[in-house]
Amino acid sequence: MFISDECLAEAQQHLPEILGKRGVDTALGEDALDAVKGLIQPVPQEYYLPLKDEALARIGYRDPRDWHVLAAALALGCPIWTEDRDFFGVGVATWTTSNVKLFLDDTLSAVLRLGYPRFV
Repeated sequence: MFISDECLAEAQQHLPEILGKRGVDTALGEDALDAVKGLIQPVPQEYYLPLKDEALARIGYRDPRDWHVLAAALALGCPIWTEDRDFFGVGVATWTTSNVKLFLDDTLSAVLRLGYPRFV
């Protein structure tokens, strides 16, 4: 999975405040974010910056602050995992969390049924 470097920085900046409002231990949330960082690949801005104008043309009227997410998806040719309806209809496939979960559940079931690849 990929994430724009701006999204990662935003998550790190706002996570303590969000967790505090929800009564979740900040240290636990930061540990979870650190674990997730091991599963994702940050995309440097210089990789998607050339697509800023195109991304803004597609999403600008909805939420121009999210241009970097769309630009990264365009640069990588991959879908966006989001619950944010602003990304729906911008010309890039979107996956909601429930659909990602279904995909992962189906994939795991197939792997277990077929026995390949073997995980250690």
